[in-house]
Amino acid sequence: MLPAVLLLAAAASAADWEGWLKNFGHDDYLYPDWVNAQREACVCTPDLKCSTSYTPGANEISFCVAKQWLLERMPKKDLYSLPPPVSITGTNMLDDAVIFSMMADKATPWATQTDLAFKMAYQLPYTNLMESVVNQRPLMFAKYIARVANANSTLTAIQQLIFPDQFTLWTQYEVDGMAPKGDYVLNWTSSTSPPVVGGFDFVAYGYGSCSAWAGELVNAARAVGIPARVVGSPCWNSGDYAGLATQNANVSHCWHGGPPGSNKGPVGNTHLWNHNWVEFWDSEHREWSFINAPPESQEPNVGWHCPGFNRTAGCCGGGQASGASLDHPIFAYTWSLPADLPGAAEGGGIVAAANLTLTTGESVSPLVWSPYMVDAFGTKPTEYLRMVNRTDFYRCKA
Repeated sequence: MLPAVLLLAAAASAADWEGWLKNFGHDDYLYPDWVNAQREACVCTPDLKCSTSYTPGANEISFCVAKQWLLERMPKKDLYSLPPPVSITGTNMLDDAVIFSMMADKATPWATQTDLAFKMAYQLPYTNLMESVVNQRPLMFAKYIARVANANSTLTAIQQLIFPDQFTLWTQYEVDGMAPKGDYVLNWTSSTSPPVVGGFDFVAYGYGSCSAWAGELVNAARAVGIPARVVGSPCWNSGDYAGLATQNANVSHCWHGGPPGSNKGPVGNTHLWNHNWVEFWDSEHREWSFINAPPESQEPNVGWHCPGFNRTAGCCGGGQASGASLDHPIFAYTWSLPADLPGAAEGGGIVAAANLTLTTGESVSPLVWSPYMVDAFGTKPTEYLRMVNRTDFYRCKA
């Protein structure tokens, strides 16, 4: 028989999430007892191996298994420094990334419809595009869980988040009875990456282009238990940038935000011919679907970049995604390792960003808005970045 403290961990019900948030946002906030039971049963060694006496249920996100998953896949730089937790009793943000994923898993009716491998791969990660690391998941859960808690599938839940752009109504959602004052709505504007890339960049600036909208929606979706990921094309196959890099030198400019030696301009603007949007795992139909950023419809698989989408033919309605090809791929950003999910479930093969080249052999980064970014030691962020190649899903095959 399980010890009493671990029976607590197994007994939490989906109706309890309001109690789990008591005093949230204040210094006396405590994680619920069932969470603490799993934390205390989990022991991790300096070589990043974790073990536990807790036995999780089928498809359950459990503390120790989830923490081990993150430790093995998170960017190595984050192992040395993470933001603090939301509770005095926590250790760092990694605890919160796991704990609030556990809460969403128990609070949402559709969680049992989704395989654990999908939840680990597309709920647990706390960044999308190598943006600044911020402990945003607890706040996103606290703000938005009430909006989706009665949804019966991930499709219904994401519809409730996006229409009409509920996730951008920042001051209209209270946390522990408090909300920011005033009417603060996150707005669209073009050409903001950088500096507005991450979800909390979007909140701080109050506006953002597609990358910010996509990141914010993915963060909100993951926080309430919807497996989701940012997807996009670094360089559309059209206009001045059409064709292969071997035949059109402008393609290289497109991947670098401007021509070589452009330290004094011109950069950005029309030299960044990219777009990002969102994919989420439809738990009812068991397939990836997309939402444009900003969302154009409550229905999935609708967007100016891919009108008339058909799962067999792809984007054949004249949108930009129809021309996806070599040097103009479409990638979904992932923390998955190749063995985590079968290729059919991922929707394509996993590509290491560090190995990404154009047909000319030139090494490039998919983070085209920051193509020269390195850390203090000169390490490129692409060393930690992986993508799923979604080109075949979107390109017109008719």
